[in-house]
Amino acid sequence: MTARVGIIGLGRMGARHVEAVGLAGGEVVAALDTAPEPFALGPFPKLAGVLVRSLDALVAARLDAVIISTTATTHAPLATAVIQAGVRRVVVEKPATANPADAVRLKAVADRVGARVVVNHGRRYSPNYQRIRTVLDGSEALGPLRAVVVTQGGGGLGCVGVHYLDLCNYLIGALPATVFARLTTPADINPRGAQFFDPGGSVMMLYPNGARGFVEIGDDVGVLGTIELRFARGFIRIADEMRPWTIQQRKAEVRERPMSAYGAPQEEVPFPDFVPHSAVDAARDVLLDALADGPTTCGIDVGLGIMQTLAAAHLSHAAGGPVPLPAKEAEMELDLRIP
Repeated sequence: MTARVGIIGLGRMGARHVEAVGLAGGEVVAALDTAPEPFALGPFPKLAGVLVRSLDALVAARLDAVIISTTATTHAPLATAVIQAGVRRVVVEKPATANPADAVRLKAVADRVGARVVVNHGRRYSPNYQRIRTVLDGSEALGPLRAVVVTQGGGGLGCVGVHYLDLCNYLIGALPATVFARLTTPADINPRGAQFFDPGGSVMMLYPNGARGFVEIGDDVGVLGTIELRFARGFIRIADEMRPWTIQQRKAEVRERPMSAYGAPQEEVPFPDFVPHSAVDAARDVLLDALADGPTTCGIDVGLGIMQTLAAAHLSHAAGGPVPLPAKEAEMELDLRIP
């Protein structure tokens, strides 16, 4: 049976979700946006026939799932409202909420009625990153993953940086034990409005197993960066996630030399079974996750963990030193003005 899907928010990401619904075999039967001319009507003019202007009209469409693709401050109230209206499968764009406390409250609402809430941290759905976790990490050739290093241009830790904070947590398989951060001052007013304030910064995360994550989102940098995954005996450096990757690793005969033997001969090998995975592919997969049963790939618990990590970065900057996780209850109410 074709899934009946509603979408809230018809901006650029909303348009991607419209395309993704079709790829997932579903149908958009209601779309809510209060803008006079929502962006997604350009590439998808047929949406005009299902466009509604109120939440009541949206949920009246007998929906199997709702996708929320609006600014972060609206995620929790909208998700709570559609769950209370009877929808039991909800996709929320990243970040899950505007602060950790909202994520805790949303999880409680969902748990009470058995609703399934998933968050679009799309790299968790990538077959390539999944392969790193299940096949390459700890392999004989590479050894264990020891560090994830991300450099990126401006865009804000809340809007852009959460992608990479989550990638670190996902690949290392835990929340950080400690977060140390220095935030920057945005060069311009946030493009989504002066009501938002989302600085970039440099975030160092230390994990319980000794692994490290470093995310650098520079408000003074205007170019795309790289992702580097450093294993005990090799690395993967990613400049373009949509093109085949390669692995640089020690040759088999020198794998057991000391870590300080930097000059040990290396070889370049292709990344196994690389699959291009776009933002639309991720949006398709997150909807399929919401429509499925069993454990989620990226449920509200993951979204809460990322909000705690992001909040710890802000708290560390304010305190001038490292902040431990999990966050204290009083710290979860930190209000982040994420677009």
